[in-house]
Amino acid sequence: MDRPPGAQRLPAAVRAGLGAQREAWAPDNRLVGGLYGVAIGGFFAGESMFHHERDASKVALVALVEAMRAGQASLLDVQWVTPHLASMGRWRSVGRATTRR
Repeated sequence: MDRPPGAQRLPAAVRAGLGAQREAWAPDNRLVGGLYGVAIGGFFAGESMFHHERDASKVALVALVEAMRAGQASLLDVQWVTPHLASMGRWRSVGRATTRR
């Protein structure tokens, strides 16, 4: 499977029980997109998103948000809020000064 460099760094997190992913697969069993990160309790920190077909990473993001809404997590950390992500519900930007407290 052709996973992106960010996913290659996650095996240690997976072995520690912290790695998490959502993947999008085509009907012919090709991996076409996904996102990878670290999950701790109700927190998911995104590490890497990729797509081999248009919008496939967005499909994986929708699957993650649906899982979060089902109670699997309550806080999603992303590097930037895109219009697609913002369309999925509430979000709040936390600046650097806040995170350093």
